[in-house]
Amino acid sequence: MKKKIVALLLTLVMFFTLMTVTAAAVANGTEPEKTLAASTEGMAANAEAPENTGSLDNFKKGASYPAGKFTDVPSNAWYIESVKAGYEYGLVKGSSETTFNPSGNMTVAEAVTLAARLHSIYYTGKADFAQGKPWY
Repeated sequence: MKKKIVALLLTLVMFFTLMTVTAAAVANGTEPEKTLAASTEGMAANAEAPENTGSLDNFKKGASYPAGKFTDVPSNAWYIESVKAGYEYGLVKGSSETTFNPSGNMTVAEAVTLAARLHSIYYTGKADFAQGKPWY
């Protein structure tokens, strides 16, 4: 449970850090793309940044988290706001329609899925992946 919650919290921290960089750039009158490009100066000389730098504006709440959505996430749990934010931004969907499995370990497949959703939402504004069986 702790690893899954920590991973979700770290993902949200990374997300909000990127939002802060972009907001600061806009407030200073700088184009966000140039600010993000400047932050990649440590890249290898032959590495190229992607042409489409995406936009943090693509991260919008797409779903509302109904109370009791996941039966294994109590409404008074200390991590409920993180689960709610991850669900509303489309980053996590739970291990089934009614469970989140907060006490389980985050698997490599879950981490890859989370990274794919972050990347897709950042660059396209949506993460339209079919959820199959197994879920990943």
